[in-house]
Amino acid sequence: IGRALAHLETARDKPEQGLHKCRKRLKSVRALLRLVRSGDEPFCQTENECYKQVSALLAGPREATALVETVDRLANAFPEQSAGGGLDAVRDRLVLRQH
Repeated sequence: IGRALAHLETARDKPEQGLHKCRKRLKSVRALLRLVRSGDEPFCQTENECYKQVSALLAGPREATALVETVDRLANAFPEQSAGGGLDAVRDRLVLRQH
């Protein structure tokens, strides 16, 4: 959980890395809870649901970040086709969704 929080802190400066790593870490925490749930089923279910909701909250910004990366790669791969700034408006909207 501490590492997930650290990745979330990293996401402030590098959302493309931090958000993805945080969501992966939360997946690992949830998997661990499933492994030990027989020890305290209600606790594990409550915690699992909590981390599931947190991960869902990060899904939109993570998706927007992935799309920004894709737009950037397209612009770099096809500089002549994107020279007029046709992708700029789309990219700007996606950047707003990251936050």
